[in-house]
Amino acid sequence: MAEKEKKIMSIDDFTNSLESTHIKDIGTAFKEYDKYNHEDNQMHLMNNVIHPAMDNFYTAFKAELNKLSKNDDKYKVGNKHKELKKAAVAGLKKFFEKADPSVLKIEGLKDIKDDEKLYDVLVAQYDRIIGRNPGQQNGEGLVDIIEHLSKNKKATIGHVLQHMYDARDKHSKRALSLLNQQFESHVFSKYNNSPHKVGAYVRKEMKKYNWDVVDPLEFTKKNLDDYISIRQGVVKKRWEEGMDADAIQNKYGIKQQEAKPAPGSK
Repeated sequence: MAEKEKKIMSIDDFTNSLESTHIKDIGTAFKEYDKYNHEDNQMHLMNNVIHPAMDNFYTAFKAELNKLSKNDDKYKVGNKHKELKKAAVAGLKKFFEKADPSVLKIEGLKDIKDDEKLYDVLVAQYDRIIGRNPGQQNGEGLVDIIEHLSKNKKATIGHVLQHMYDARDKHSKRALSLLNQQFESHVFSKYNNSPHKVGAYVRKEMKKYNWDVVDPLEFTKKNLDDYISIRQGVVKKRWEEGMDADAIQNKYGIKQQEAKPAPGSK
């Protein structure tokens, strides 16, 4: 009996799965890509890895703030920068226990006793997972929320919790998107410098679905991501939002051909 494939339950598991995924050719790359991007797997990653970790963060973060405020949502957090960071550290520890336990095993991390220094380390790792670049300020990151509200004299714990709750969905979607990008990069890595090989493979596969290249120059100019997108559209019927037949032809140089009548039909 074949060994049952291990379910990914953390980002550690995800990284280990990349190490065990070996790609021998373009067909294998797309087979693994399709399996990974299947709706069932995408829902599994969100519902069993990312969302639970986000929930753990919020629960621990809220519990720490409730200690500070004695469960008073109207408690003012202006100038409570240090206290908010301490609450964030409690939340981030719980987040990483679920999402990426290896982070909590970083050498020297246990020796950091200062909450503000520990916050700097953990929030940098969190930003990595949600794709927030250091120094980027868009108002939606964990750092942005804490920095903004701790400077607002009218802000309360209720405001902080609401902002954090609202951010969870955005952060979750970003985290999944980053994992997806990492997986795609892994399985197609050997073709980064030869995207035309993937293009040739996709062109052959397109013909099975009655699509063909009508502008060879435009099609040949495409990059690796473009060829993957073309295949997603042709084979999986997943075109970018707003893409109609004209837009597809203009962007990719391809067109769906009229179905040929069956032999003997009028």
